[in-house]
Amino acid sequence: MLSIIFARFAAAEDDCTRALAWDPTYVKAYHRRGMARIGLKKYALARDDFKRVLSLDADNKEACQQLGKLDDMESGKLEVSQPTHGDEERTKRSSTTFPLSTAKSPKVVTIQPISKPEHLRSKQPLKRIQIKEVGLQEFPEKSKPASEQVTSEKRSEALHLPRALVQPDVPPPASTSYQFLADWKRISRFPDQKYQYLKQVDPSKLPIIFKQSLESELFADMLKILDKYFIANSLDVYSFLSHLSKVGRFSTLTMLLGNDEMQCLQRLLSYASESRSEENIFELRKLYGV
Repeated sequence: MLSIIFARFAAAEDDCTRALAWDPTYVKAYHRRGMARIGLKKYALARDDFKRVLSLDADNKEACQQLGKLDDMESGKLEVSQPTHGDEERTKRSSTTFPLSTAKSPKVVTIQPISKPEHLRSKQPLKRIQIKEVGLQEFPEKSKPASEQVTSEKRSEALHLPRALVQPDVPPPASTSYQFLADWKRISRFPDQKYQYLKQVDPSKLPIIFKQSLESELFADMLKILDKYFIANSLDVYSFLSHLSKVGRFSTLTMLLGNDEMQCLQRLLSYASESRSEENIFELRKLYGV
């Protein structure tokens, strides 16, 4: 039993690591990986994950609590190590000063005044040269034509205007997990497009498409789309929930769901119970751990 629990924690850690490779700012993935690493007794790595959570979300209370628990857990284990002889030698070597090398500079040639005897000097009289001080005159900058000024102003205004979001076309349904993930990422900023995309997917093909490679972030996002759009449009959600439960590593995916996703599941199952038998809903609740 213990080995099964450790295997689940290891799978959860791996799943979160892959999710973070997709989006390094995914706060929940850092939090879930930290929890999994506590289960695997990787306390130092767990601490790094919770610190990363706080760097992205400074008000995250759960991360603060987990760091406090780690401090309490490790306070009795930490000892101040005494410096060894090798450390002292390294310290001495690092503190040794070395003279700075000075590069040889080229010899400076001194120019001596020329001294000529009188019989070799020129007989022509010296000319007086008059020097006049001339002040610097500031010239006004040449003004640009009005048309050029208008063009430059328009360009500067265009630089400060936010780019309009161009809504992409809804991609055709994917046949592989790689294509599904690429399509979902391309329309990630458009929830309506994600709804249209998911609506055209045959739920029975989900286990074939994803096999063992459904990411936890994508799984959670799909639940949110089902909750927000499918219920509002009176569409079937039971088939999606049922076939998603047949995807590989499903138990790990459900273990990584947060409070928001669990609330989505509650609403989805409550909605599905209106058109399905109590036995069917009970089985789904058992699978999803709700």
